[in-house]
Amino acid sequence: TRLTHNAAFRDHWGSTDNSPQFWAHRLASSGNRPDLHRLIVDGDTVVGYALNAHFPDDESVTGRREGWIELLGTHPDYRGRGVASTLINESLRLFAAEDLTHGALGVDSESETGAHTLYGRLGFETLYRSTAYLRPYESAS
Repeated sequence: TRLTHNAAFRDHWGSTDNSPQFWAHRLASSGNRPDLHRLIVDGDTVVGYALNAHFPDDESVTGRREGWIELLGTHPDYRGRGVASTLINESLRLFAAEDLTHGALGVDSESETGAHTLYGRLGFETLYRSTAYLRPYESAS
């Protein structure tokens, strides 16, 4: 799954390959729900994945029981074949079975993959937008 993730995001702005150590740390993070993860495999190749999470402590703040599609990716060789749609729909089905009331995910709105268009087509609405800032400075050395 890690190698497919690296391939899927290699053409995204600011993305770097995830090392085995970083990937293990990511999978051990709070809220991670391996029982809600889904993979699509073709032979020995993971062609798509949805790594899902639930953060119960957020419910008191949001008023919602949200299932999060934390990581979603499709191997570049399999894009445009409905892999992501299938994974999202399966994730939403799993969330409903867990009595979660909303499905959530984040996206780089500048992504050239068209992901934000797919999410809108599947019924997701923009909850909020965020902006990252960068300030250069001179090193003291």
